[in-house]
Formats: sequence, structure tokens, C-alpha cells
Amino acid sequence: MAEGEELVRAIREVASGGSAVDPKIAAALSGRYAPEDEEREILDLMARGHGYVEMAERLETTQEDIDRRVTGLFERLARGDGTSTSRVVDELKRMHAAVVDRESSARTLRSFLPAGVADRIASGAPVQEEVEATILFSDIRGFSGLAESMSAWEVAEMVARHLSAMVEVVQAHGGAVEKFAGDAVMAVFGAIEAEPDHAGRAVRCAMAMQARQAELNRDGELQGVHALRLGIGVNTGVVIAGTVGGAARMEFTVLGDAVNVAQRLQSVAEPGEVLISAATVQCAEPSFRLEPRGAQQVKGRKGTVEVFRVLA
Repeated sequence: MAEGEELVRAIREVASGGSAVDPKIAAALSGRYAPEDEEREILDLMARGHGYVEMAERLETTQEDIDRRVTGLFERLARGDGTSTSRVVDELKRMHAAVVDRESSARTLRSFLPAGVADRIASGAPVQEEVEATILFSDIRGFSGLAESMSAWEVAEMVARHLSAMVEVVQAHGGAVEKFAGDAVMAVFGAIEAEPDHAGRAVRCAMAMQARQAELNRDGELQGVHALRLGIGVNTGVVIAGTVGGAARMEFTVLGDAVNVAQRLQSVAEPGEVLISAATVQCAEPSFRLEPRGAQQVKGRKGTVEVFRVLA
């Protein structure tokens, strides 16, 4: 293998997760040039997906200086190759840009998904399996009426404040926000990482979301902010959890009847209520006070669902 090809292969190893300070990879980068400590630091930052802006901040220098150091380093690593040095340097810079893009995508995904799944999605690896999980849907009651009496900016600020708080509560209970739909939140428990108490976590999360919104309402009352009331539905069942989409756009989702039931429970919950299914009651630890609400018909489903209101 030509030295230039070996160099490209080694950089690809780094891009796929290797450490630039690994002696084996350092040796693979060039049999003739051993990077100095400062250069190894540059390589390590690049391998971790840092762009010029982040590298400049870390090393307390300018982007222009980083570009000069990277170009110089790549030129020294490429010396002795039979092809054009500038061509090899351009190829290595393109690879670095790809690593930065991949890491940027992964960081975005990590903002609402566990890192393991975010990394798999960002790398394009398929993630799909049949699992038992608990699904939570939350929605602001009377939102349309509130929106009519407010400016678009006021609505956006109110929803952003609400959703930010709900995400914190979901993540604190080990769940993942699967998606937003306007003011609605869909969260999943146990679909991404195995969690024996996914049903209990989801119910506790729902109650904590109600309590957190009550806090926001109290804080906002002094500032003239409208109070919000939530309806929340929780259901447990078998779902298909995985990535959907294509190369241009891929995201994580859960599909199945259990999702539809959870959404239906949310739609019939009164303001301030948390409604859960019998399936969730069976899976959750027996520490919740419940009030039977009888059987509910779910749209598009033949049978009914036994529903309970969570009191505490």
C-alpha cells in the first residue's frame, strides 16, 4: 500500500473513533514522521470532531493559526508520498470536515436522546427492534384559545418555556423526548435502553411534569404569564423502536398500537390529570394511588382500554 493510501486509511481509523495519540495509529500516519506533543494535541482534537473555532478556543489562539498548524502538520505527514502533497492535504482536510459534521449531528441528537442511540443514528447505523416500552403524551389544554389572545412572539416564548421545563423532567426520569408536535410532548421510556421500571418511571415523570408546570404557573403569575394546564396519557406495550428516514434525514421513533393508546388517553385527560392504562398499572410498581375511570374506546381499535387516573 502506498504511503499516501496508508495515511488516508489511518486518518479514517481516527475518524471512526480511534485516538490520534494511540502509538499504532500515530505510526500508521507516517513511518517517517512522528508528531510532536503539540501536533498530537491538534490531531486528537480533530479526531474528536472539533472544528477550527473550538480548536482555537481550546488552544487559546486564532482560527488562522489553527489552519496554519493543521496545514503544516498534514504537509509534514504527507512528505515522501508519490502523489501531490497538496492533494493529500486537501483530502485530509475533507475528512476532518466530515468528522466535524458527524460529531455536530451527534451532539444535536444527544440533546434529546441517550448518547448511544445518538451516535448510532449519526453514523447512519440502523437501529430497530421490538421492545416493551412505556409511552407518554402531554398536551396543553385550551392552547388554541390562549394563542388567539396573544401575539405570535408571546405564544412562542410561552411554549418554549414550557417545553424546556418538560424536557428536563423527562430526562431526569430516564426518558427520552421522541418528538414535539406544537405544544405537545411525546416521550418514551424503555424503548432506547433496557429499563425494568420503565412504566413506573413514566408515571412518576407524568406527575412530576404536572408539578413542574404548577411551579411555572406560580412563577409566571407575578409576571402576568398565562397559567397552563396539562392533560397527560401514559400507556405500556410492545412497540417497534428504531430509525426511520433515509440518508438525507434520519430520526428515531417508536411505532405501534401502544403509541396510539397513549395518545388517546392524553386526548381524554382533563386539565391537570394523568391517565394511565391497565397495562401500565400492571407493569408499574404498586405505589400509586389510582382512581378507576372504566373502559375507554380507542379510535381505530376494536377493543376498549381500562383507564385509571393517578392521584398520587
